[in-house]
Amino acid sequence: MKKKYILSSAIMLSLALFSVTNPTKAQNIGINATGAAPDAGAMLDISSTNKGLLIPRVNIANLATIAPITGSTTVSMLVYNTNATTGQGYHYWNGTTWVKLSTGDAWELTGNTATNAATNFLGTTDNIDFSIRRNNLERFRLNTTSVVFNENSYDYDFRIESNNQANIFFIDGGSDEIGIRTNAPTSMLHMTNGGVNVGANAMASFDNLGIDGVSISGYNQGTTNGYNGMEGITAYNGTGFIPAGVMGLAIYQGAANAPTLGVMGATNEWQGTGVRGQRFNSGGANSGWGGLFLNDLGYTGGVFNASDKRLKTNITTIKGAISIIDKLTPVSYNYDLEKYPSMGLNTEKEFGFIAQEIQEILPEIVREKYLPTNGTERVNPNTPIENKNELFLTMDYTRLIPLAIQGIKEQQSIIEAQNAKIDALEKIILELQKAIENK
Repeated sequence: MKKKYILSSAIMLSLALFSVTNPTKAQNIGINATGAAPDAGAMLDISSTNKGLLIPRVNIANLATIAPITGSTTVSMLVYNTNATTGQGYHYWNGTTWVKLSTGDAWELTGNTATNAATNFLGTTDNIDFSIRRNNLERFRLNTTSVVFNENSYDYDFRIESNNQANIFFIDGGSDEIGIRTNAPTSMLHMTNGGVNVGANAMASFDNLGIDGVSISGYNQGTTNGYNGMEGITAYNGTGFIPAGVMGLAIYQGAANAPTLGVMGATNEWQGTGVRGQRFNSGGANSGWGGLFLNDLGYTGGVFNASDKRLKTNITTIKGAISIIDKLTPVSYNYDLEKYPSMGLNTEKEFGFIAQEIQEILPEIVREKYLPTNGTERVNPNTPIENKNELFLTMDYTRLIPLAIQGIKEQQSIIEAQNAKIDALEKIILELQKAIENK
């Protein structure tokens, strides 16, 4: 039967000194109730099934000083801090400050499992700014009023992962670009559903490579909010390109041709307008367009021009329409498709007038307008459209209709006057015939 020994501190110290001063007798110390030899790799091997090791309990009022420990500032000094303000728990001295040992509730470097969103969080429990650093430089700060990314630290990447899916939210500090589900944002804000990158150098791009859903939607749901659901604005002031505030490009990638829409406008209100184009008229040159279509224009319904009397002044009846019409020279012609192949010009024989000739007769219906000579060239995504405009004379054929109608009326008046003369002559002839017959 083995005996149980209780070692006093004096005996423990003696054993320790004996092991140190007599290396041939003992290399390490074992403390147990079984008499087992200490582990060969341990200087002190304490073994028990129902007892623990009680570490010194001290009150650390300031983590930056060694106090209340005295006599030594050796790195790795281990104590249990009882001060709730500086943080109760096991601490070790790293030579500069007391460092708290993890108690199992820390966020691990490779992630945590079995977390509870109701109780587990990353942050603070007091009203103090929360800072995230990389390379010991602050990159992100959540302060008491807002979120701030350090604008003076451009060499960082900040990312958020969820369920081990990388780059749910990604910031490329080198180019100040934000990516959502992409780690290579090519725009100031680039969001994808996990697909490839598009929209190079754009302020924002939203890519949908799925089988349904829109890429981006702007929905102003405020019933009293009169602002637009979405706006596209460009402030380009150069002359080399023609930027659009909003551009729609339909790319069909199937094997056969199919109808596509570059831009669609619709309204569910019977008094609304599906698409509206307008141009600010500052009173200068009238060479722009409120709306411009290149190639064929199709429509159903009518084409209506504002003709209300309330919109008009200086109303006078057209006179001398026949003399004007008589000066007009209708011609047949073909457009020069070899010189202007990308303007959407008609490929068949045309019938009409020469604008330069009409300008001398009716300058009111002829205007000098810019037309793009590259208007029907293939458009590529993320590519600015070159400014290849030329000034051409254009004319409003619909304005000839009132002249034609007035000319018909004037011609009808002449016909009626001639008919009246013919009737009078026929009456004279009949009277002469009767006179001859009565002789």
